[in-house]
Amino acid sequence: MTLTTDDLIAKFVLRDNPLQGPIILDYLTAGEQGPDLVEICFHEDGDVVFPRKELSMVAAAENYWRIVRKWNNPTRSETIRWIRELCRHTIAMDELFFSSRYSGHVLDDVATVCGPKTGVLSMTGCIQTTGTESLETTYAESLKRNKREAMKVLLSVVLKDEKRMSADHIVMDFIDTLRRAVSQMWFESIYKIYKEGNKDYDDYETRGGAYQEAFYKDGLGDKHEEPFLQYPSLIPARNLIMTENKIYMDQLDLTIPRQKATGKLEGDKNFERILAFAFYSNVDEDLAARCTMDYITERTEEGGVLDWRKFHLKLEETLYENVNMEENNYRHIQKYLGEYIWGRTELSDPDKVPQMISGVISQPAKDVDPVKEQTESGVFTLVAFAAVIGFLFYQA
Repeated sequence: MTLTTDDLIAKFVLRDNPLQGPIILDYLTAGEQGPDLVEICFHEDGDVVFPRKELSMVAAAENYWRIVRKWNNPTRSETIRWIRELCRHTIAMDELFFSSRYSGHVLDDVATVCGPKTGVLSMTGCIQTTGTESLETTYAESLKRNKREAMKVLLSVVLKDEKRMSADHIVMDFIDTLRRAVSQMWFESIYKIYKEGNKDYDDYETRGGAYQEAFYKDGLGDKHEEPFLQYPSLIPARNLIMTENKIYMDQLDLTIPRQKATGKLEGDKNFERILAFAFYSNVDEDLAARCTMDYITERTEEGGVLDWRKFHLKLEETLYENVNMEENNYRHIQKYLGEYIWGRTELSDPDKVPQMISGVISQPAKDVDPVKEQTESGVFTLVAFAAVIGFLFYQA
């Protein structure tokens, strides 16, 4: 059994965190980063797609909440590592490919990186409340020595504890500025050399040697580093476009299986399965948004953890109209609904759907509603983010 949560990731995770390439790669691979991801970033458009790990219903749901915890509810020590890794990439590429003279290097812009609206001081809740008055002066003096020393000055004002923060309460402009800088420098250096004929550069970042030496030269080590920020190619994640795979349903009637179900709701595992597929397909967007925010708020303010395993039980048993559902989830839920309608008491797993992958968008959503034979060209939410993740994101 396979469940996908693409729509939830697009609407409730990517919305609040600009590190969209790393986030989607983390989501697709269920946290299993490998050197093959880097190599895919160098392939010609459409030749190879990023792999998606097939997950069971429970594992896929757990993967969604793992992504929420990691990227939308980070600790302050995690945010400082995001800044560190992004700065490191700009410094390493500057040294190796531009002789430390890259024009317009982000860290050379003292006002931007130290500013209260655009720089590190804008990260509300993550920054020391005192002792930052002379940051710009101290940073400028350190920059005269070298960029690594300047980076350490920036990191010194970020709190390093394990207090969790809600990403939608942190001003992420500085993270976004660094992300853009890494992406642009990668396209102008490593990827440019590869495109000009040096095909050995598809593993330049991962094979050790010069790049890794420059990356860790600051002496700060690799303790608890974020794997999906480890290589510069994963920041823009070139070629990462999610396939549009939604199917339009005129109606999704959740009253039928409930009428057929016996016993209490929590005792009917088959009906719970239907509710889970509907919930994680974002059938009720308001409910999914509330559950996601409640989950983050509880962890941030109370230090507790709400039981995400019961969130789908909040889904109202009603008739939903004009539903756009990921094709994979649609096939499963139709199978289960059909079992109820035809009076079967035991639900068998449907035939496995061909593995969902990320890739080039090739066709609009399909309308297969048995009542209404008409095309629905609803655009998959992640399509909007595709322009942000790939080359267009680099240009912005």
